[in-house]
Amino acid sequence: MLHAGLSLNIFKKWAPDKRNMLIMPGYCVAGTVGHKVLTGQKKIEIDKKTVIDVKLSVEYMSFSAHADAKGIMQLIRMCEPKNVMLVHGEKNKMKFLKNQIEKEFNVTCTFPANGEMITVRTEPRIEIDIDAKLLAGPTKTRSSLRE
Repeated sequence: MLHAGLSLNIFKKWAPDKRNMLIMPGYCVAGTVGHKVLTGQKKIEIDKKTVIDVKLSVEYMSFSAHADAKGIMQLIRMCEPKNVMLVHGEKNKMKFLKNQIEKEFNVTCTFPANGEMITVRTEPRIEIDIDAKLLAGPTKTRSSLRE
């Protein structure tokens, strides 16, 4: 529902970047940040001092947020993410699942402790808008036009 904790903190950091995606796994109660995101609000007031611009893409998938390992593996197979972050579960089971995810999908998988800060490394992608004529090759200079 994105109303507190790690998920809300991550959302606040990721929401302004259109390169990010949020997958909402189920029903969100009216009035929660999650419900506002699902209804398409582009500016969300978190509290009296914080308004978030929502530019990330949002997808809704009906599945339990408390999925078993098989369900999580199926979701990863369908979504083909570049990074996976496990945020809920028993430490030993999450460590086992992390190893399975990295082995099967060859993606970075983390499971940070409560309150732990992590950095998700990504390859930068720079989009440019350039005229096709410029890409076509060298242009004639003024001196070559005089000849």
